[in-house]
Amino acid sequence: MKYISSCLVACAVAAVSAPAAAVNTVMLDFTSATAGAPLPAGYGNPNAAADFTWTGVDVWGNGATAAVNNSIYSGNGNVLIAAVGGQTISQVKFDYFTYFDSGITTSPTTNAWSLLDGSNTLFASGTLEATGGPVNTDKQDVKSFVYDLTPGLYSAVTLTFSNDTAMGFDNFSVTAVPEPETYALMLAGLGVVGFVARRRKTK
Repeated sequence: MKYISSCLVACAVAAVSAPAAAVNTVMLDFTSATAGAPLPAGYGNPNAAADFTWTGVDVWGNGATAAVNNSIYSGNGNVLIAAVGGQTISQVKFDYFTYFDSGITTSPTTNAWSLLDGSNTLFASGTLEATGGPVNTDKQDVKSFVYDLTPGLYSAVTLTFSNDTAMGFDNFSVTAVPEPETYALMLAGLGVVGFVARRRKTK
């Protein structure tokens, strides 16, 4: 009986301690990316929160001002964010801005992004207006976006970039949490610990 109790305690401790470090956030500021080149599909992988697959997304470089460099821009690109390790995505956060682009000759030009789930259902979207001007000047109309998703529902989301390349992104942050089953396991472990402790006390 003593052996069984010890096994129960060991299993319970494992169940309780497993999710202790499972709430994870990763923040990408793109300072380690190669300026003036497309982001590789594996940039930001692996990490404790999510894997990233970048399509048609470039890093500012080639003479961009310091304020714009080490940020990303895209025309009709996207990033697929997939939670890792049995987690789900609970929050997506980033800064977005516009900048003057010599390729823009009319005013204003609408730049847009959209946040979608795995079924391409729209969560949120945003737009900025850009005007024609010198190439690669400082960030204009910087905004911060935070979106909280229902925990346990979404293992992947997609951020799409549309229209021209005059919209930039920086400080890209994703938070992932354990799936509900993990918390259930933790509660079960606590219950076993309590049961064994009470049994020992009655002896």
